[in-house]
Amino acid sequence: MERKLIILATAIFLMVFASSMAPMAGAEEVGSFTQVVKSVDHLKGGKSPAQPAKVDGKVAIKDGVETHADSRAQMKFVDNTTMIVAPKSKVTIEDYMVDRKTGKTKAAMQVFQGLVRTVVPEEAATPDFQIKTTTSIMGIRG
Repeated sequence: MERKLIILATAIFLMVFASSMAPMAGAEEVGSFTQVVKSVDHLKGGKSPAQPAKVDGKVAIKDGVETHADSRAQMKFVDNTTMIVAPKSKVTIEDYMVDRKTGKTKAAMQVFQGLVRTVVPEEAATPDFQIKTTTSIMGIRG
């Protein structure tokens, strides 16, 4: 009887622990800021309050970046893709996955306002990169 209680308590503990870790799964780091000019907001997980973006600050899935007037940010992702966010722009990293074995990249960014410039490296095996706006979707395919 006592052994069953220990097993049951252990199972409950593991379920609670696993469920508490689930929200962190979407916060996988996928890159970092390599340049921040003037006032750039970083919304971790896309949620307020915004924090000032900093060079070498980590960027994760679901994060938002908002630049103000005369401001810009540059991010470098794990596959060496670079994104420059122009002044007065709002961008969210919806998805970013890299298969290390095959070199395949799958990424999706949502541009709510403004302008971004994205450079995918030539050595990228087969990128599947989407940039979405309110009226269109642009894709980069291998």
